[in-house]
Amino acid sequence: MTPTTTWLTPSFINRLETLELSVKWVRAGHKLGGRFPINRRGSSVEFADYTSYSPGDDIRAIDWNLYARLDRLFVKTYK
Repeated sequence: MTPTTTWLTPSFINRLETLELSVKWVRAGHKLGGRFPINRRGSSVEFADYTSYSPGDDIRAIDWNLYARLDRLFVKTYK
């Protein structure tokens, strides 16, 4: 037997056929896309929340209108 066939036995292949995988989120464009919420934050078009600005945050995400009202920096987050 070759090294590959020593572990690629018929019983192992049968176990692989019943294997199920799960994912944390479904990517947009996937056949199930749009049916399940995505739990990660990033740059998108759907506003999620404000977070306090901390050094290293993207300055393009600062809400300058909110800064003018509250005199504190906040960053827009999206989902």
